[in-house]
Amino acid sequence: MKLCKDQYNNISYVSENSDGSVPSGFTALSQSEIDSFNLDNAFKSKISEIDIKTRSLISAGFEYPSASGQIFSLSDSAQNSLLGLHSAAQKGGILTYPYLVSQLDDKNPDVTIADDAEMITYCQTAFATISYHINAGKTEKGNLRALYNANDITGIKNYKIQ
Repeated sequence: MKLCKDQYNNISYVSENSDGSVPSGFTALSQSEIDSFNLDNAFKSKISEIDIKTRSLISAGFEYPSASGQIFSLSDSAQNSLLGLHSAAQKGGILTYPYLVSQLDDKNPDVTIADDAEMITYCQTAFATISYHINAGKTEKGNLRALYNANDITGIKNYKIQ
């Protein structure tokens, strides 16, 4: 099997002919093209791992209040609700208090939010958690970009995502 490109520059592994040549319509990649292909794939794979980890950390929810052990959802639906709650709390007088919010596992009792000020703090804690995980992912991607720009495939393959 040789790594080849077709007339549209699609890259794939192709079985060699009995004489060792590649089939018509394909061109074997040079060593530098193979190195570039491997570097690109290693880079894309690690970027994908970072994205998966970031999504996983966000889906684990956020803790409110800090160090309370009470975990709340950051699902897409929850994020939309948080935006609405934050906006309403900022305007004031729209929400009815006490306001009950359910914890992520729905097994523990609901938590009571007392007023607009606490609702804003609750929502901002959620937003800060999301921002933290996204920014951590951006930092990781920046580290990988530096390795990519240095053509360091070994560094990319061995890079441990924090």
